[in-house]
Amino acid sequence: MKKILTCSSVILIYLQNINAESISTLYKNSSLNNPTQINYADVLGKDSILNNSDIAESLLKIPGFSISKKGGGGTEAFFRSLGGGRLPIVINGGNLLGGCGGRMDTTLTYIFPQNYNSINIIKGPQDVRYGSLITGGMVFNREILRLDNKSFNGGFDVLYGSFDRLDINTHAISGNEFGNVQAIYSNYRSNDYKNGNNQNVHSQYKRQSGTIIGTITPNPALALEFSLDIGRGEAAYADRSMDARTFDRESYQAHITKIINEDIVDILVYHHEIDHIMDNFSLTNDMPKIGTTYKISNPNRTNTGTRIEYQKKFNLAKVYFGGTYNIDKHKSRSISNQNNINDAETILNQPYTPNYTFKNYGLFTQLEKFNNNNVGYFAGIRGDIVETRNHKTQTQDTKYAISGFTRIEKYFNDYTLYAGVGYAERVPDFWEISKKNGENLNKEKNSQIDLGINYQTNKLQTNIAGYVSHIQDYIMLDYRNQSTSSLNTNSLLFGGEVEVSYEFLANTYALLQLSYTYGEDIKNNRPLAQIAPFQSTFALQYDNGKYFVKGELIAHAKQTRTLVRYGNVVGQDFGDSSGFGIANIYAGYTYKNMKILVGIENIADKLYSYHLSKNSIELDLADNPVSQRIYEMGRNVWARIKFDF
Repeated sequence: MKKILTCSSVILIYLQNINAESISTLYKNSSLNNPTQINYADVLGKDSILNNSDIAESLLKIPGFSISKKGGGGTEAFFRSLGGGRLPIVINGGNLLGGCGGRMDTTLTYIFPQNYNSINIIKGPQDVRYGSLITGGMVFNREILRLDNKSFNGGFDVLYGSFDRLDINTHAISGNEFGNVQAIYSNYRSNDYKNGNNQNVHSQYKRQSGTIIGTITPNPALALEFSLDIGRGEAAYADRSMDARTFDRESYQAHITKIINEDIVDILVYHHEIDHIMDNFSLTNDMPKIGTTYKISNPNRTNTGTRIEYQKKFNLAKVYFGGTYNIDKHKSRSISNQNNINDAETILNQPYTPNYTFKNYGLFTQLEKFNNNNVGYFAGIRGDIVETRNHKTQTQDTKYAISGFTRIEKYFNDYTLYAGVGYAERVPDFWEISKKNGENLNKEKNSQIDLGINYQTNKLQTNIAGYVSHIQDYIMLDYRNQSTSSLNTNSLLFGGEVEVSYEFLANTYALLQLSYTYGEDIKNNRPLAQIAPFQSTFALQYDNGKYFVKGELIAHAKQTRTLVRYGNVVGQDFGDSSGFGIANIYAGYTYKNMKILVGIENIADKLYSYHLSKNSIELDLADNPVSQRIYEMGRNVWARIKFDF
C-alpha cells in the first residue's frame, strides 16, 4: 500500500468526511482520461486532464474552459474567457512563466502532465493561498510520496495516432518506508496536422521530459523531497513569422513537510529556468519562413522563490498561515535582417540584455470552519508587494495588492449550496507592461459573487455554478496601430457552468456540460473583446470497469458580440465567428494491469476553429491555410496502450 503526505490531501480528506463541497474542484480519472503516469499513490484520484501532451486541449473537457490555438505548441487556456495573468498556474506551489513577448511559450508549454498527481481548479477569487486570483487558478500538485514497505513498481504508456503522433511515457518507483526514488520520462512528437479541408497546418512538434524525485521519510511525521525536472522541445507555429526551435526548462525543488501533533509545516524552495529560442528557418528546411532574411530571438526567464505554510487545526476548523517570495528575471537577445544562417547564429554567442525584474512578497491567512449544523465557513486575506524594475529605462515601480474572500456552504444529505464574495487585485504582468503605455497601467480590481449548488445521489450528479464579476481598471490591448498599446477600462462579466451526469441504466450514463460568459466594456458601452461563446457537450457513456464506450457531441455557438482589433495579451477580435459541432467516439478495454483505448475525434472531418483562436499567416514554404483563425485538426484516430506493474 502507498499513501501521500501532503497538506492539501489532509484537508481535502477531512472535508470529504463531512460531505463538504469546496468551490475548488479536484478532477479525477475516468476510463478514457486515465493519467499516463504517477497513479501509484493518489489517495484522491488522478486528474482527468493529465492524460494529454497538450494540457490546454484536455482542459476543454472541463466546463468554463476555452482555448486559443497557435499551431504545435503554446496553446492558451482560458477560464470564463480570462487567461494569462488572470489565470495563475502554480507548479507545486511555485511560479513558472514563459519568456516570449508574444506568448509563444506559455506556462503550459513547459508542463509535462505525467510529472504531477493532480490539478486543482479554483473558480473565482475564492482562495488566497496561491496568489491573487482574478478568474481563478490552476494548481499542479506533486504530493510527497510515502511507501509502507519495500516495493518496486512502474509502468509505460504508448499512444499512436493520426499525423504520426506518438506519445511515450514511462515511470518507475523504488523504495521503502524510509524513502524512495521516482524516475519519469516522457517523449511526444507529431508531424503537421491536416484540417477538415485536408490542408496542412504548420504545427509539427517534439517534446521530451525527464524527472528524478528523491524522497526521505525517516519517520511518520517528517518527509523531505528533492526533485529535478528537465524539458526539451520544439514546435512549429501557424500564427507568426517564427517557430520555436528550443523549449528548454530546468527546475530544481526542495520540499519539506513536518507534522507537529495535528498541525503541519510545509516549506518549498524552487528555481525554474526557461531558455526559449525562436527563429524563422529551423523548422522550414533552413529557408526563411516569411521573406528572405534570417532572424533569431532568445528570451530567458528564471523564477526563484520559496513558499512557507503553517496549518493549525482546531477541532472542526483549520487555519492556514503563510508567506511567499518570488524573484522573476527576464532577459533576451535577438538579431534580424541577416542574409544567412551563420550570421544569425552569432547572436547566441552574445550576452543577454536584461529587460525586467519582478520581486513579489506575499503574506496570507485562510480559515476553514465547520459546525454541527452542517455549515462551512471559509475566509481569507492576502497582501502582496510587487516591485518592478525596467532595466532599459532604469526605473522602478512598487505596487501593493490586496485580495480576500468569504464563503458559506450548507451541506444537506444529497446536495450542497454555497455563496461567496471575493475581491482580488492584480498588478500588470510582463506582457502588459511591455506594450506601449504599459508602465502607466493601473492594477486590476475584481469584485465577484460566486453561487452554486452541487447535487448528488446514486444515479444523478449535478453541479451548477454562477458568477457576476466587476473588474475595475480591466486591462485591454489595442491592436489597431502598428505598436500595440495597453489601456485600462471597466468590465462586467457574468455567466456560469452546468455539469450533469445521470446513470439511466446500469453502468450507462448520460452526460451534459454547458458554459457561458457574457462580457461588457461598461466604461465605453461596448462588448468586451475575446469572450468565448456558449459551449455545450452531450455524451453517452458505458463503463463497467472492464469495457468502456463513449460517444460525445460538442457544439459551440457563433459569437456575434465582438470588438474588432481589441483583445488581450493572447490575441484580438477579428470579427464574428461561426458556430460548429463535432462528434467523437472512444472505446476501451481493461485487463488486469493493462488498458487499451482507441478514439476517433472529429468523425465527420469538420472544418472549424475556435472563436479565441489566433490568426493564421501565409507561409512562403508551407501549405498553411490562411484564415482569421487557426483551423483545428480534422479527423483524428488514435490508439493507446497502458501497462502498470
